[in-house]
Amino acid sequence: MPLLSTYQRNRLLMSLAAAAACLLFWFAGAWFGIPRHRGFENSLALQPSAAADLLLTGVAILAATAVGTVFAGSIRFDAGLFAAAIGLAALSCRGGPMRYVTQAAGGRGVFLALALELVVLGALLGLAWFGLWLLYRAGHLRGDALRDGLRDQPHDIGERVYALLVQAAVMSVLVMLLARTDDKKQVLAAVAVASFAATLMSYAFSPVRPSVWYWAGPILVGTFGYLTAYLSAGSMESVGWKSGAGGGLLAGLARPLPLDYASLGTAGAILGYWTSRQWQRAKELEKDTSPA
Repeated sequence: MPLLSTYQRNRLLMSLAAAAACLLFWFAGAWFGIPRHRGFENSLALQPSAAADLLLTGVAILAATAVGTVFAGSIRFDAGLFAAAIGLAALSCRGGPMRYVTQAAGGRGVFLALALELVVLGALLGLAWFGLWLLYRAGHLRGDALRDGLRDQPHDIGERVYALLVQAAVMSVLVMLLARTDDKKQVLAAVAVASFAATLMSYAFSPVRPSVWYWAGPILVGTFGYLTAYLSAGSMESVGWKSGAGGGLLAGLARPLPLDYASLGTAGAILGYWTSRQWQRAKELEKDTSPA
């Protein structure tokens, strides 16, 4: 009799993958001084060596994805990316909340820098995901169908874009409701819960694959939030943004930092995608075994 069930083994492997990624990002941040002032302005694009810090973060994302795949790639082909996203949250926790970024900003152009940073982080995550996708297509990693027992269904681009837009729209509403301040713990929890719940709802309306059509949602939400903050921030001399609170209906979307959206936003969406597929399979099994 095995010491661990398949479920317990998978949980253990995923936990090890996430822990390894967290350690990688934490010590990389400590070694290379990211952020430069620990506990304060935690925007990669606004660091003294922004290009180098973004490049180092990209290398860390690829490395954490590889390490996570070694540990948990036998579970799902995108398990390595999930672990890397969890690890990226460790880098985010090395810095402070949005208020320190806006206090150090010379003008509302800071929000354009944040939007650009998030787009770059999304591209780096996309590069890591594409590498995993190539390994899956080559037969080296298990696909969703083998893990869930669901048959792969064809989906056109319209269905996939619809799923992405629903995820982003629902997540936007939830982040505005949950991110009431820029407190680090609150915004991380808000982004994670909102991304997870939005993916569950989006999948219910449009059950497409692969997971990229859901975890791209947090990147869209954060970018939209920073652009609207740029348009409404005025001279940046108001108490609102200097205290991290902002102002207006959409201010909550700009309270999380790019690292917050890219880390637990991505992880929450991937977890929501996995959960949705498991629920869908359970419903199909229940339907198949129910009496006519």
